[in-house]
Amino acid sequence: MVCGIVLAAGQALRMGLIKQLMQWGGQPLIRQVVKEVLASNFDLVKVVLGAYAAKIEPHLADLDVKIIYNPDYRLGQSSSIKKGLEDVRPDLLGAAFILADQPLMERQTYNQLITVFKAKKPGILVPTYQNQAGNPVFFQRRFFKELLKIQGDTGGREIIRRYPEQVYRLAVDNPGILFDLDQPADYQKLCHLSRNKS
Repeated sequence: MVCGIVLAAGQALRMGLIKQLMQWGGQPLIRQVVKEVLASNFDLVKVVLGAYAAKIEPHLADLDVKIIYNPDYRLGQSSSIKKGLEDVRPDLLGAAFILADQPLMERQTYNQLITVFKAKKPGILVPTYQNQAGNPVFFQRRFFKELLKIQGDTGGREIIRRYPEQVYRLAVDNPGILFDLDQPADYQKLCHLSRNKS
């Protein structure tokens, strides 16, 4: 089994508003992202909420996900990773940590990563586009103890640096693995891409 853990607890300080609820595809960004994760081949999907949880959760109420509340969201992304790893099933091969502000991720890309992760069973699986590493990153469960020790807003980057021999880099065709929404200019770019696509 592989679990998809959507990290959506952030305060979005650089954006200046609740980016999880920004409109994308006619619905809140978080709903669009989670629906794409659910449409892929993950065996289990969790969503970690923190800041604005009360406003975000109603938009996910009808979806088949496990909602987890992270009261320590101000401590950075590492705190959400730790919450996502609570109550790990014994039959879990590993988990993918999915950023809630990556709306250009597609189910085909998720499925490509899941297939390789299950078949090759690398310790850490990192997607790349034109030799640039992106997200989501998959970790086998043997790294969970180390993930539970990380601090701040670095995510799993320090573990990737610590174990380069365990990292399998998979080239994908989706530049969306590199694109996330941090600032208003990113949202403007997203809207521009949407208009051109339509």
